[in-house]
Amino acid sequence: MAHWKRYVKKDGKFLSHYDITGRSPLQVTIEGVSMQKAHNPEDHSDTELLCLKLAGEKPLGLNNTNGLIIEKTLGTPEVTEWTGKSITLRTATCRGDECIRVEAPKGIKFPAHYPKFKYTD
Repeated sequence: MAHWKRYVKKDGKFLSHYDITGRSPLQVTIEGVSMQKAHNPEDHSDTELLCLKLAGEKPLGLNNTNGLIIEKTLGTPEVTEWTGKSITLRTATCRGDECIRVEAPKGIKFPAHYPKFKYTD
């Protein structure tokens, strides 16, 4: 048996590291950006999550770290300008958990409060 998170995320509606393991690094094209309802199983609440529609993949829920990396990679914080652009997704670990990270440009400086991560592919 595997950790319960593996089963929850693997079949979820959002892209997780399970979906790209063995294909990482994976270049994808952003087809659009939208708000989608996401369920938090820890407190059973629903929230709106900013998601990237990716060509040929499940939507990727955007977090602060990946959002900052995309902004630095594409040169703009305006999500409407990300459509049609390509990014590279990689498997990583952050705070002991496996995750997806957008490949960061060399020399990017993260604010001190951002969690550290390490690519695993």
